[in-house]
Amino acid sequence: MLALKPESEGQATAQRQIVVALENAMEARRQRIAVSRSRVNWVKWTALLLQAVCTLVAIAMVHIDNRGAAAISLWIFATGVAVSILLIASHDRPYSGELSIKPDLLKQVLPEEAITQGTLDHTVLVHLTSLLRAARQVISDEQGEMAAGRALTGKELVERAKAKYAEQTGQALPSLDPMSAEGRMLQAEMEAIQQVMDEARTSGDLKGFVPAVFTYRVAQRFTSKVGEFAYVKLTAPAELIRHQPNTPDAWENDMITGKFQSAGWKKGAFAEEVAELNGKKAYRVIIPEYYESSCLACHGEPKGAMDSTGGRKEGGKLGDLGGAISAGIYLK
Repeated sequence: MLALKPESEGQATAQRQIVVALENAMEARRQRIAVSRSRVNWVKWTALLLQAVCTLVAIAMVHIDNRGAAAISLWIFATGVAVSILLIASHDRPYSGELSIKPDLLKQVLPEEAITQGTLDHTVLVHLTSLLRAARQVISDEQGEMAAGRALTGKELVERAKAKYAEQTGQALPSLDPMSAEGRMLQAEMEAIQQVMDEARTSGDLKGFVPAVFTYRVAQRFTSKVGEFAYVKLTAPAELIRHQPNTPDAWENDMITGKFQSAGWKKGAFAEEVAELNGKKAYRVIIPEYYESSCLACHGEPKGAMDSTGGRKEGGKLGDLGGAISAGIYLK
């Protein structure tokens, strides 16, 4: 906030107010931490209980000749002591235990926050998967050039992928704050695309650099960069898996077999759900991929024949489900 340069008096005033609000929020946080750790120490408890015992003994001695009055007096004072203990105990670690202050008021605003976060996660995953699909399409279009030993640089591929993204989605790839989690994820994917392409170009291993290999390597590189936030993976129906790390997990398999391969599923529609991912709760999206003309050179007919990468052709036909791009963002 302080790094922004106001262009008008109104912006300068707003900047000052926002900074003050942030400072107040930090002070409130410090106060809450201090209160949350406050407790009634043993000296206070000892003094209270000793005073109560002394008073009870004194009451019993005063009414020693009248058992009824002694019993009633002792019961009344003991009740008062119990109420005092309860009141003091409620201020011992006030945010934990049965007598703690509950976050009921805060929970009232959580549904709105959850909706906002869900919308944000959905938007970011659409950007990530759409950009990866765009880059994959560019690699598919460039197969003839790469077979001839000519390849794009990583930087050229990123620019072509951005252009393809705009062509496929109807809007330019957004510029997100690189310091935000969302911006870091998008930047990490662009870096992964560039690095994977440059490594393949430098090694000269372009003949086997097919779209599936490219996508797998980018997903792997992306996860190594921002795996604490998000996950991207190339997968496919279990019977089409060639590379074991691409094997669908339980959720991905359910989406592929229960939705994408079902007769009533609208071709091209994606599935999304809050589900477990690597032992954590995550917002997940999986997008089906269908065989295009360039895919059939490796995945088409005749079934069982050797392709250019050394794999066995699956006998797929144009438009058949050939794979899926799975992505997820871990929930807070």
